[in-house]
Amino acid sequence: MLSKPFFTAVLTAAVLLLTSADAFAQQSRAEARAARMALSEATDFNMNPLLDPNTATEEQLAAVSGLSAANVQAILANRPFATPSELDAVIGEGRGEEEMFDIYSAVFVKVDLNRGNNEDFMLVPSTLTAEHLAREFEEYRPYRDLGDFSPEMAKYVSAKEVAFLERFVIID
Repeated sequence: MLSKPFFTAVLTAAVLLLTSADAFAQQSRAEARAARMALSEATDFNMNPLLDPNTATEEQLAAVSGLSAANVQAILANRPFATPSELDAVIGEGRGEEEMFDIYSAVFVKVDLNRGNNEDFMLVPSTLTAEHLAREFEEYRPYRDLGDFSPEMAKYVSAKEVAFLERFVIID
């Protein structure tokens, strides 16, 4: 049988270990958040008007950096696009994240925050990982308006990225 002082010492050590682990986890989360915010703040976001691939002219699409003539023709031939995923199926194959970030910063099918799905949310260009962004978009449903959306996103990205993200979403 364990003595009371020994049991107390073991219990105290366990509590101290758990407290230290929790403090370390909090510090790690704070450091990760600071790194995310720094990346968000340092990113140069394309704040030009977002083109709708369903209504953009051939000339407007041809001016989008990263879209080839074949991509432009594929967009024109396959529209209308109801979702970002439908557009991605036409022009996204074989492209890297950075290239798609640049293209989708210029031309995108807006996604409804209350009805969209993870697949579409994950295509919205952001400094957050696609999975993180989709999780945050879904977590705060239902949205009444952008006044619900913007403060929640400001917890994770800079104010300028929040303004950038607002360009890609609608609330119906």
